[in-house]
Amino acid sequence: MDPTEHINRTPTFRWTRGKDIRYVAAVASIGSFLSVLPS
Repeated sequence: MDPTEHINRTPTFRWTRGKDIRYVAAVASIGSFLSVLPS
């Protein structure tokens, strides 16, 4: 079986879910960094 075929058959929600977690973590870190700066 082709490895790329196996990757294409994996559920895409697992990839998008991990991507969303990293996106939320980046937004949270940037938000906390901006809140520390004097407005």
